[in-house]
Amino acid sequence: MRWIKPLAWTIAVLALLVGAYAWAGYRLAPRLIQSKLPAAIAAATGQRLTLGAIVVRPFQLSVEATDVALAEPDGTPLLGAQRLFVDAQLASIWRRGVVLRALVLDEPAVNLVLRKDGSLNLVTAFESKQPAPPDEAAGSRLLLVSIGEIAVNRGVVDATDLRRGEPLTERLAPLNLRVQNFTTRAGSEGSFHLAARGEQGGALTLEGQLGVRPFLLEGNLRLEALAADTAWRLAGQYGRIAAPTGTIDLKTAYRIASTDAGVDVNLAALDIDARELALRAADADGAQDWIRIASFTVGGASVDVRDALVRLPDIRVQGLDVRAWREADGAINLAALLPAHAEVADEAGAPAPAAAQSAVADPAAGGASATPGADRRWRIEAPQLRVTESRVEFEDRAAPQPVRYVLAPLGIDVDGYASDAPSVDIALRSGFNESGHIGVAGTWRLDQPGGEFTVDARKLPVPFVQPYLDASTDLVLTSGNLSVDGKLDVGRDAKARTKVGFEGSVTLADFHSVDRALREDFVTVASLALTGIRYASAPASLRVRDVVARAAHFKLVIAPDQSTNIADVLSPPRLRDTSGTTAQAAAPQAAAPPAKPAARPMAVRIDTLSLAASSANFADLSIRPSFATGIEELEGTISGLSSDPAARADVQLDGKVDRYAPVQVRGQVNYLSSSTFTDLAADFHNIELPTFTPYSGKFMGYKIEKGKLDAHFHYLVENRKLDAQHKFVLDQFTLGERVDSDDAVHLPIKLAVALLKDRNGVIDIDLPVAGSLDDPSFRVAPLVWKALRNLLVKIATAPFALLGSLFGGGEEVRFVDFDYGSAVLDAAAQQQLANLGKALVERPQLKLDVPLVVDPQRDRAALVEARLDTLLGGAEVRALHATDPEAYQKAIDAAWRTQTGERQAPRPEREQGEDRTAWALRTIDATEDALRARITVTEAELAALALERADAVREALAAGSGLEPERVFVTSGAPETAGEAATPGRVRLALGVE
Repeated sequence: MRWIKPLAWTIAVLALLVGAYAWAGYRLAPRLIQSKLPAAIAAATGQRLTLGAIVVRPFQLSVEATDVALAEPDGTPLLGAQRLFVDAQLASIWRRGVVLRALVLDEPAVNLVLRKDGSLNLVTAFESKQPAPPDEAAGSRLLLVSIGEIAVNRGVVDATDLRRGEPLTERLAPLNLRVQNFTTRAGSEGSFHLAARGEQGGALTLEGQLGVRPFLLEGNLRLEALAADTAWRLAGQYGRIAAPTGTIDLKTAYRIASTDAGVDVNLAALDIDARELALRAADADGAQDWIRIASFTVGGASVDVRDALVRLPDIRVQGLDVRAWREADGAINLAALLPAHAEVADEAGAPAPAAAQSAVADPAAGGASATPGADRRWRIEAPQLRVTESRVEFEDRAAPQPVRYVLAPLGIDVDGYASDAPSVDIALRSGFNESGHIGVAGTWRLDQPGGEFTVDARKLPVPFVQPYLDASTDLVLTSGNLSVDGKLDVGRDAKARTKVGFEGSVTLADFHSVDRALREDFVTVASLALTGIRYASAPASLRVRDVVARAAHFKLVIAPDQSTNIADVLSPPRLRDTSGTTAQAAAPQAAAPPAKPAARPMAVRIDTLSLAASSANFADLSIRPSFATGIEELEGTISGLSSDPAARADVQLDGKVDRYAPVQVRGQVNYLSSSTFTDLAADFHNIELPTFTPYSGKFMGYKIEKGKLDAHFHYLVENRKLDAQHKFVLDQFTLGERVDSDDAVHLPIKLAVALLKDRNGVIDIDLPVAGSLDDPSFRVAPLVWKALRNLLVKIATAPFALLGSLFGGGEEVRFVDFDYGSAVLDAAAQQQLANLGKALVERPQLKLDVPLVVDPQRDRAALVEARLDTLLGGAEVRALHATDPEAYQKAIDAAWRTQTGERQAPRPEREQGEDRTAWALRTIDATEDALRARITVTEAELAALALERADAVREALAAGSGLEPERVFVTSGAPETAGEAATPGRVRLALGVE
C-alpha cells in the first residue's frame, strides 16, 4: 500500500495548484487588471483607462469587464463599453496564438474626432510613447488570432470633424456587428454583418467576407433613406448652400484586397437612387427651392481604383425643376451655389489641408496613399444620361418688367461621354413658354470646345420680349411667332475667342405690333421669311439669299400733338427731356465710359428682298376731320443689298394711292453700308387735291374746290449727306369756301395763291432739302400740304425775303442801322434802301412802315458826349486827355469857368500816399463827370432825332426808285433788341410792310 502515500501527495499538490489557480483567477487577476492595466496603458499611450467590475472565470477561460472607458489625459472620452466579455480557449496554448470562442461588446461608445491637422484621435491615442525597439521582428510571422464570434451590441459611434468652420458631428446608433470565424490564418476568411442607423435617419447595412492574410474585404453595402442633408455634410458642404432636402438609397458590391502592387478597391453593381432632392443658397429669401429633382438614379455603376476608372453607364434625372433669375445688377442667383474657390473649402473659406485629406485616405501611412490609381488621372465614363419630364424657369429681373422664360417639358440626352473622349452627343427637346418648341441635336467637342448642332425651333412667341422693348420704346407686340431651322456651329478662332456660325432659315409669322400711345397698328406682317442665311461671327458676316414679306403693312400716323408714331414709338416722349433728346443722350459727357476701339463692321448682303400684297397707310389725327390715305397693292423687289460701300441695290416698287393714283419708286440704295448711299426717285401721279381739304381747311381756312397733284421726289444720299429734291405741280388749284378754323393762318391766302399761279393755272413748286443724317434735329418733312402751307406762310410773313431776292438780297433789307445819337445813313444803307424802293415799285400793292426809333439811354449818352466835345472845343481837345493831361485839365477848367463862372471845378481830396500823377488823372475824371452832369438832353430832342432818322430813310427810298411818298408811313416804334443789332454801338430800326 506504499503507493497510497504518493498518490495522496499528488492529489494534495494538485488540489493546492487548482486552489492557487482558482484564487489567482478569481481574486488576484481582477486586482492585477484593475491596478496594472490602466498604468500600463498610461505608460504606453498616455491615455486614461478606467474599469468597473472585473470578473475572471479561470476554469471557463473567460474575462468580463463592466463600465470600460478609455479617455484622453484631459478626460475627453475615446471609447468605452457597458460590458466587455472575452471567452478564450485552451487551444491558444498549442496554437501559439490567441484563440477566442467569443468576443462581445455590449453598448460600446466610440468617440471619433478628426482634428484640424487631419489626425484621427483614435490613431494618435494608441501611438506608443516609449522609444521604438530595434526592428528585430521584421521577418517574424503575424501572431495567430482566431475568434469564433465577435459581437457588438447596441453600439454608439459619435464622429466629429473639426476641420470645418463649424464642427460636423454625426452619430450612428444603434450599431450591431456580428463577425463569424475571424482569423489571421493565411488563406482563411470569416464572415460579418454590420447594421447601423444614423441619428438623422438612414440605415447602413454592410455584410461580406473578411480575410487578413492576404487582406480581403468584400461583400455588399446598402444605404437606405440617407438624408441628403447628412450626405452633403459628410461630403464637405459649402457654407453658401443651404442644407439640401431629400433622401438617397445606395447599394453596391465592394471588394478591397491587398495585392503585390498595393490595395485594390473596387465597387460593382453600384446603384444610386436619390428622391425629392431640393437645393438653394444659404441666404435665399422665401420658401421656394431653386433646384428640385424628383428622381436621380445611377444604375450598374462601378469604380476601379487600380485602373482609376469610374463607369456610370446609365444616369437618369426625372422631374428636374430649376428656378433661376437675373437680378437688376446682372447677378444670376444660381451663381450663389458655386464654391467660392476652386479648392474644397471649409465654412470659414479656408481650403482643407492637404495633409488632412491624405491622412483620412490612409491614416496608417501618415498621409501617403498607397492605393493604386491615386497618382493617375481618373477616367470617367458616362455613356448615357437622360433628363426627362423636367422644367427650367428663368426670370430676367433686370428688365423694367420681369421677363419669364419657361422650358417645359424639357428632355436632354447626352450620349458617349468619357473624360478622355473627343466628343459627346447632345440632344435637347423642350417646349418654350407654353406655345413654342425647341429642338437642338448635335455633337459637342470636348478636346477643343465647340460643336455642330441642328436647330429646329417652331412658333416661339415674339411678345414675350415685350418688357425689353418697354425700356426704350412704345412698341407693343400683340402677336407673332418665330421659327428657326438650320445648323449652328460653335468653335474657337486662332486667338481662342468664341466664334459662331449659322446656316438655315428664319420665319416670322402672324406678326402684329401696335403703337402704345395711339393704340393704332404700327407694323403687321403675315409672313416674313429669310432663307439661305449664312452667318459667321469671326470674321463677322451675314448673307441672306431671299427675304420675302407677304401681306406686310406699315402705318404712319401723326398724333393729335403733331408727333409721328415712328418717333414716338422708337423714342417715346416719356423718355425724352425738355430739350427733346433722350435722357440717356442728355447725360453728362464726363459720365460716359471711355470709347472702345471701333469694331470691324459686319459684312452683310441680302440678295433679294421682295414685297407681295403689301400696303402702307398714312393717317393724320391732329386735324378734324382727320385725314387718311394709303398706298395699296405695294409690290416689288430690292436686289443686291450689301454693306460693301461700292455695292448698289436696285429698287423697283409699284403701288397705288387710293386705288387710282399710281406710284412708282425706282433707283439704287445701299442702306446696309455705313456710308449710306441712296439714289431714289418716287413719282406720284393724278392725285386728287380735294382729298387734302382737311389740311387746307385747318391751316389755310379754305376748302379745296378742285385740282390735281403730280409729285416727284428725288433723294440722293452720299456719305450720310442728303440732297433731296421735291417738285410739286398743282394743276387748276382752286380754293373754295371759307372754313372756320382756330389753326388757320391769318394771311391773304388767295392773294398768295394768285401770285404763285402762272397764266395757265399751274403752280410749280420746287422744295430742296439738304442736311446730314447724323444731325438728330434734321428731318425730311415735306408732306405736300405742309410744304405748301410753309411756302404761303413764308410769302405772307416774310415779304422782305421775297422782295430782297429780287435784287440779290434777303430778309436783312428790312433793317436800317444808325450810330447812337446820329441820323446819318452810311453809303451801304442808302444803296440797300434804294434797291428796296425799286422792289416796292414792282409790287404796287405793298405799303411800307418806317418806325420812329431811339434808344433813350444810349442815344442820350451819345448826345451828351457830342455836346461835351463842342464845349471843350472839339475832338482834338478831347484827345489831349491821353497825350497831355496837364493841358487837358486847363481846357476843362476853362469850360467849367464858361459854364459856371467859377475859376475851376472842385478838386477831390488827395489820398494819403497817392502820387501827383494819379491824383491829377482822378481830378480830370471828376471834372468831366461834373460837366456831363450839367448837360441836359430833353425828350423833345430825342423825338427830333427819331424823326430825322425816319426822314433819312424816306429820302433814301425815293432817291433811286421814284417810290411814291404816300406809300411810306411813319409809325411809332422801338429799337430792335441787341440780338438784332448789326454792330455794337448802333441802334437798329425794322421796316414793316402791309
